[in-house]
Amino acid sequence: MSIITKFIILFVIIFSIISFGVFYFLLGYSEINLKKQVFEDLTVLAEAEEGFIITFLEQIKGRAVDFSSDGLIRESVEKIITVKNQPQDIVNELNVHLRNNKQSIDPTILGILIIDTNGKVIASTDEREIGFDESVDEYFKNLSQTNLTYGSVYISDVFIASHFNTRDPVLMVAAPLFTVDKSIKLGYIMNEISLSEINKVLSGQKQIELGALTGTRGRRTTLNIYLVNKDGLLITPSIYENEGLLKQQIDSPLVEACRRKEETTSIYKNHLGIEVLGASMCLPTHGWTLVVGLSSEEAFSVISDLRKEVLISGSVLLVILIIIAVLFLYYFIIRNILNLKRGAKIIGAGNFDYEIKLESKDEFGDLANDFNIMTRKLRELFGDIKASSLKIKESEEKYKIMFNGAVDAIFISDAEGNFLEVNENAIRMTGYKAGELLAMNHLQIYSKEDMARCQEQFKVALQKNICFIENVSILKKNNQILPVDIGISLLRYGNKEFLQFIVRDVSERVALEEHHKEIDHIKSQFINVVSHQLRTPLNSIRWNLEVLLGGDIGSFKKDQEKFLKTVYLNNQNIINIISDLFLALEIEETEIGLKKEAVDIEALLSSVAEGFKNSLAIKRIKLEVGKLKSGKIINVDGDKDKLTQVFSRLIDNAVKYSKEDSKITIKIEKIDNSAVVSFIDSGIGIPVGEHPALFSKFFRASNAAVMHPNASGLGLFISKKIIEAHHGKIWFVSTEGKGTTFFVSLPSSEF
Repeated sequence: MSIITKFIILFVIIFSIISFGVFYFLLGYSEINLKKQVFEDLTVLAEAEEGFIITFLEQIKGRAVDFSSDGLIRESVEKIITVKNQPQDIVNELNVHLRNNKQSIDPTILGILIIDTNGKVIASTDEREIGFDESVDEYFKNLSQTNLTYGSVYISDVFIASHFNTRDPVLMVAAPLFTVDKSIKLGYIMNEISLSEINKVLSGQKQIELGALTGTRGRRTTLNIYLVNKDGLLITPSIYENEGLLKQQIDSPLVEACRRKEETTSIYKNHLGIEVLGASMCLPTHGWTLVVGLSSEEAFSVISDLRKEVLISGSVLLVILIIIAVLFLYYFIIRNILNLKRGAKIIGAGNFDYEIKLESKDEFGDLANDFNIMTRKLRELFGDIKASSLKIKESEEKYKIMFNGAVDAIFISDAEGNFLEVNENAIRMTGYKAGELLAMNHLQIYSKEDMARCQEQFKVALQKNICFIENVSILKKNNQILPVDIGISLLRYGNKEFLQFIVRDVSERVALEEHHKEIDHIKSQFINVVSHQLRTPLNSIRWNLEVLLGGDIGSFKKDQEKFLKTVYLNNQNIINIISDLFLALEIEETEIGLKKEAVDIEALLSSVAEGFKNSLAIKRIKLEVGKLKSGKIINVDGDKDKLTQVFSRLIDNAVKYSKEDSKITIKIEKIDNSAVVSFIDSGIGIPVGEHPALFSKFFRASNAAVMHPNASGLGLFISKKIIEAHHGKIWFVSTEGKGTTFFVSLPSSEF
């Protein structure tokens, strides 16, 4: 039998299976029509329920307008508001009128409030409500923003009641009260409406009360009708949720469609994961969505039963067809495949002299011949593979020589950091044997102080393929600490990841750095001694100059006085530089001592700015200190004198490097829990390439050094250290030629 004949038989079997599938397709088509009919029924029901809800809302609106036009109510409210001491008899009479003649005519009214325009309750069906301030309630805030005219009505969203001894969801319906001539709004009459009437209709209870044998649901046990507000919260009970009113979030496609002003139908899973068919109606005036849903299980119960019967009978038929197909395949196809498989296994074991013999004259016979031709070619290629294997082995030997001959220690690990291979320098550096290292994780070779940092950088290498860790200490087997630098790089082979650690001994470099630190310390001591020795004679010179300039020993000619003033200013500049040097040395070698107190930032800035009147006047610069918008005081727990130093330096720099007839602005802002002060000038700015070094010791911007060559370059360094000692931050933004803004952020409290 030819292979074509065999496949014809197989086609008959496949056709039978396809026929079985067509039946299922027709079954699915019936399900689509049923689904369409269910959606139509749900839509009709939703429209009917929507009509009742709209009617109910119009009814309670009309009731509120009717109450607002009541002459007794209007006159009583006007008297209560206009009389200074509230007349209790009028209030009592109004309360009785509201209770007996208004609330009693509508059982859905839980209670009535009369509220003045400020939100105070002045009359009520429940005297205990009188005097309460409703202005803070959300519904009254929304009402106040609505410009209600005579005869108009405001309906709130559903909320949990806090009046009239109830905690149920309610609506608040408000109508304005005007004087007889409608010229003055006196307040509002507010009816608190129960949702019980809506709940009865949606549940079908109302229809039964009116004489129907069944409610809306009929025999449908999973029919679910409920309302959702504009925030997606359930506002009427559903058959699945009765306790979650105004708590349960409903995020169905129907609710989302109503937010787009679309009424639709959909199949979706509700918040409990139950698949339902649903239809929606939108009430855009209130932002509500009316949802009518039926579980798909109940909707398709007829199709489900039919599907079960087809599944059972079809399964039996399918088993029979499979048995026939398997027997056919075995005798005509599988036996030949097994022979081919056995031959492939023998050849795979290395016997390239084996040939497969099949008596079949069909395509399997042709395949066996092709297989034998392939075997002969493999026999020829096998010799080439052996030669290639020898070359690979030679390459591995070269790699080992390079790996072990590397100057640095090299560790190879898996993605978890477990060592897989180490070179000889790694063994010499750590003092461990190769076997001991291969049983360790990379974290075990670090000192305790560096373990966390190295683990973090290990993760960085996994993410970014490479990282470099400087000044790390590893712990040798003899517990000796060795300073090293480590480079970690990610290696990939196939779908596996490895990490290569290149570890370099930097003990000589560390020793050299320690030597440099010692030299820096000696240098600082030298500056300290020299500065101390200079300060005494310089102060003596200053005092003598002050005596001369003060005229205590006689007057001088103008040229002489000008000369003395120049000497005095230069002397003072040197004293300031020495003071900065002392302070910088103190900051580097010890912690800054702070005398903390509650400091009013705004007052302190105003005081500091006052001291710059003369220098500002000389350059005709306007200095503006901003005020807090809130009018509150921002206090900082800090050292007033040291903060004065920082603010003085920043203002002094702004004055020095600003042009004449320009402006300097100081702003104060409260951002989160910090006071942020900004010093804004339109001066020379700072070259962008010099930004990173601006807060370094002795550093000065190149353009600033040209304008004022005699500064110490320590002001911003000292300022940064003082602010950091207050747990604050200092930074800047600058454009060369346009100006600079310095920012100072300090933890604060507001009063």
